[in-house]
Amino acid sequence: MSSRREAPAVNGLVVSGLAQIAVGALTGFPYAAAVYKPELLAKTGVQAPGRIRQLHLDLIIMGGVVTATGLALPRLPRAVSVPLAIGCWTNALAFAPVAIRPSIEQAKPYRAAVTASFVTTTASWVVVAGIALHRWSERRR
Repeated sequence: MSSRREAPAVNGLVVSGLAQIAVGALTGFPYAAAVYKPELLAKTGVQAPGRIRQLHLDLIIMGGVVTATGLALPRLPRAVSVPLAIGCWTNALAFAPVAIRPSIEQAKPYRAAVTASFVTTTASWVVVAGIALHRWSERRR
């Protein structure tokens, strides 16, 4: 028998959200460069430094919301939590290529990917809200 206590299982949505916050924190460095040393960032190929801010904030905000959701609604079905996590990552990361090459926003494949990401994420959030409402109403009976 081990004297070590078993760590409780961690919700995959929480792990994804915390990883997203960590990556968002790391993007604070290029964001700081965009604000204080834009010439340095330009040398790396960044043409739209404002998109670095969007990337930074979106990663942190989405990560925080996903983490809170995983904690508030444990045991979400994988068919909901996986598309939600993927969509939250892809929504945020969609700002990265635009920071380097703004014209990519006009490309049909980019627009299709972003549209798919937004639809997936939006649908997942609607389902999550429905699950929360269902669980809440079940407890009130």
